[in-house]
Amino acid sequence: MSAYRNWLVAGLMLMSSAAVARAQDAEASRHSFSLTPYAQYQFNSDYDKAQVHIAREGIDFDYGFNLNQRVQLLTSLRFEDSVYDWNDFRKVSPDVTTPVDHVGLLRIVPGAVVAINDRWSVRAGVFGQVSGEYGTDFADSTTYGVLGMVMYKVSPRLLIGGGAVYYTQLEDDNAILPIGALEWAISDKWRLSGRGTELRLAYYTEPAVNYYLAGSYNTRQYRLGDSAPFKSGVLSDDVIPVRLGIEWQPAKQFKISGEIGAIAWQELTFDDSNGNQIVKDHVDPTLFIALQFTYSF
Repeated sequence: MSAYRNWLVAGLMLMSSAAVARAQDAEASRHSFSLTPYAQYQFNSDYDKAQVHIAREGIDFDYGFNLNQRVQLLTSLRFEDSVYDWNDFRKVSPDVTTPVDHVGLLRIVPGAVVAINDRWSVRAGVFGQVSGEYGTDFADSTTYGVLGMVMYKVSPRLLIGGGAVYYTQLEDDNAILPIGALEWAISDKWRLSGRGTELRLAYYTEPAVNYYLAGSYNTRQYRLGDSAPFKSGVLSDDVIPVRLGIEWQPAKQFKISGEIGAIAWQELTFDDSNGNQIVKDHVDPTLFIALQFTYSF
């Protein structure tokens, strides 16, 4: 999957060029740029008669350009590396020790937000993603889709929105995923927010520090390698994590957050290269810890 690394390098060059352009732009306020490295460790849990624990690390790049007072152009790039560590998988599928271990995911999402008037706005975009074990074929590991959302500013303290993502899947039918947007300043200390499939309730003890409770639905798919036990198949990883976190913003451009959470629900499905199910089961609820930094300029 060396192509993933090539995409990542290209993305880094793109974002670096954007940062340089921003620094040279006399109207720098029209640009926004952020880097967010993150890591998560999911503790050992049962999967049928086997056990698995999962470690993920990655980085998000987000760039925005205010074309004018009504239109903002956006580009986001994510690279994520995941390791699935198994024990006793032979009890699930004879002669298979490790169905998958090391996978990568790279996603790019260009789009735009258009303000129709002071209350209504729309967001639209497209995305491309390549994900799978390192060394898999680029074309066989690629999915793509479109997204759209309508947002309404009810008051200065409340914004709501809804939409959907329509996307292709590896060896499966195309799918639709509902997404939402919510920004509600309940009071000076309490805020309820939503982005995509996440909902978060935050309590600010001071302007720079907040504690939050959040939940989301995350879905991932990976193409398995030609030498994998389930040759050229697909791993689907659907999960609902619930987390308690603290976020500290010591400076305008920098913030750090730490989380402890629980995997409330998770399903891992292995399909063959024709989309036929091989193994499907739930991962028992377990704990995880996570850490992320964000630098914006």
